[in-house]
Amino acid sequence: MPEVIGIDKPAPHSERDERMVLSAILRDPSRFDEAAQYVRASHFYRDAYQKVFAAFETLVSEGREVHLEGVVDYLASRKELANVVSVRSRHALRAEVRSGFSHS
Repeated sequence: MPEVIGIDKPAPHSERDERMVLSAILRDPSRFDEAAQYVRASHFYRDAYQKVFAAFETLVSEGREVHLEGVVDYLASRKELANVVSVRSRHALRAEVRSGFSHS
């Protein structure tokens, strides 16, 4: 849930920047450690992006590598894959990553 400022104003956010962070980590998993110094899953505005970043956090905490198949498997095992970036399949998530999580 986004932080609310004032009565009906959501906290400032940039979906484009959030997509870039997620895509950058999936393309180069070594970037996760640096990003995790500043960002937590709850910092993302969209619930789907929170779930993807939380998957990164869990994989790393379990000593597993952050890569697309691992994220897909993790989200599928939690029955959250269909909720992530409006995708309905592994193939669609791969396409989303390649396009930088652009919107359909």
